[in-house]
Amino acid sequence: MHSPTDEKKDPGREHRQFYRRKVRFPCEVKWEFETAKAEVTDLSFGGARITCTEFVPPTGADIRFKVVYEGEALWFDARVMHQHSDFFGVKFYGAPVEKSMKLLRLFCAYLQD
Repeated sequence: MHSPTDEKKDPGREHRQFYRRKVRFPCEVKWEFETAKAEVTDLSFGGARITCTEFVPPTGADIRFKVVYEGEALWFDARVMHQHSDFFGVKFYGAPVEKSMKLLRLFCAYLQD
């Protein structure tokens, strides 16, 4: 008899803790002394994928990004987990309740459109 812990993970399959949703939210990314316009292209409660043509922060960099929703700036603190030529993946950190409330607003806004 096999238990779930006995099964080996498929190395070709993604293993995610949170469901992610394809979105298109314009955003502003701040990293060190640079600021760039970008776009959040997928979003979950754990992190996001950000497409940016101006710069791509290195893996391990701490960034802040802002999405303006209904006239309010929603800021997120995140760490770059992987990067490619024009996009990067981040993992959120910070106050979990505050972060979750902001993310819920974005998810609900996207579902209404």
